[in-house]
Parts: sequence; structure tokens; C-alpha cells
Amino acid sequence: MLAGVRGLQLHADVLQDTPQLEVLLAANAGLQQFPAAVLACPGLRQLSLSSNSMSSLPVEVTQLTRLSELDVSNNQLSSLPPQLGLLSGSLRVLQLEGNCLRTIRRPILDKGTASVLDWLRDRIPA
Repeated sequence: MLAGVRGLQLHADVLQDTPQLEVLLAANAGLQQFPAAVLACPGLRQLSLSSNSMSSLPVEVTQLTRLSELDVSNNQLSSLPPQLGLLSGSLRVLQLEGNCLRTIRRPILDKGTASVLDWLRDRIPA
């Protein structure tokens, strides 16, 4: 399909024509930051950005209100936006392994997605 492709740039205008897109797998894509073009896919349910070099997730990821699976494992994340906790109604799987999350203690991470989202939601600034 894309054999031999060494780079692929996602533009918002390309993804804007795919509001029905439900699955986007961009693992091992060499991403250094969250691809803003993803925000043009409101129907996204599964997003894999694992094994990249992202150091942060933007607050805007919370615009993906139908997201049920988010895999950001094996990146360089040191924290998560507290607003990610607002996705607790839809987000069932949050993969965080392999990141240096300094703000969330291991016992909370070990309890799973619901506990992490609750912890984040409790830290949303008033």
C-alpha cells in the first residue's frame, strides 16, 4: 500500500473530508508532537500514537469526545492534561506504559484507565 514511504504528513484539510473516520493507527510514525489534524476527526474512536517521540498531549484532545481507546504508550510524556479526565464517559482504554509520567504515582497507574481519568479530573483547575 505505502511500501517504502519514509514520511507521511497529515493535514487537517485531508482529514476534514473523513469525519466518519473511527480508527487511526499512527504508531512508530516518528511523531514529535500530537498531530493537530487528528482533531478534524470528531468520530474517532480508536487512536494509536504509540512508540513515537511526543513529549506532551494538548488539551484539545478532549475534543475527541467519542474516543474509547487512546494509546500513547512508549512516548516521552512526563504529564497529561487534567482535562483528559473529562473523557471518562467514553474513554475505556488509556495506554500509558513506557512514559516518564512524573505527576501520576504508580499505584494510580496500576489501577487502570478509570482511576487515572478520575485522578486527572480531580486536578482540573477551578
